[in-house]
Amino acid sequence: MVQENYKDYTPQVNAKKTVQILLNYVPPEDLANLQSIVLTNMAALSRKRKRQRSSSGAPISDVLGRYHPGWKKQPANIEIYVDTIFNDASWYDLKLPILRNLMFAKVLYHEIGHHIQIISNSKLVKGEAFADKYASRLSNRMFRQRYGHFRPLWNSFYWFIQKVGFVTFIERRSRVKNRVCKIGF
Repeated sequence: MVQENYKDYTPQVNAKKTVQILLNYVPPEDLANLQSIVLTNMAALSRKRKRQRSSSGAPISDVLGRYHPGWKKQPANIEIYVDTIFNDASWYDLKLPILRNLMFAKVLYHEIGHHIQIISNSKLVKGEAFADKYASRLSNRMFRQRYGHFRPLWNSFYWFIQKVGFVTFIERRSRVKNRVCKIGF
């Protein structure tokens, strides 16, 4: 399901493994009719595709991922632009699995949220709001299940982090399109 299609690019971390780990926290029915998740970089896109704009009106160079719904017997798929995700990443973002997972989770789960909205024909909530809510819910679920063993230490750790100023650092690093990824227990 997870494919890599890079042109003259090698990610600093194993992005495919990270995405496969994150997919373990997605209910199987939410991935129905989704053929593939393609990890790629901007250089792999054609000139025509680079000039396109996303459905929100943003240039493709500013987008971290895209959902392509199924159309004319073409199955649905998701593209994640790994080089764009890593643009502002520092060495500790890449080395600490918790930060790396949060960077990918926000993008991957947001695009899966678009897929869920399309296959469920949900028109109650606008597309971006629905996808953001789904991404937040799934990120929280992943965080609780994968890093729940930190919960007893969380209060004292959080106090220490606030004193050092690391919380603002984490909030800056988890921003995707000027939205803070809210993760909690």
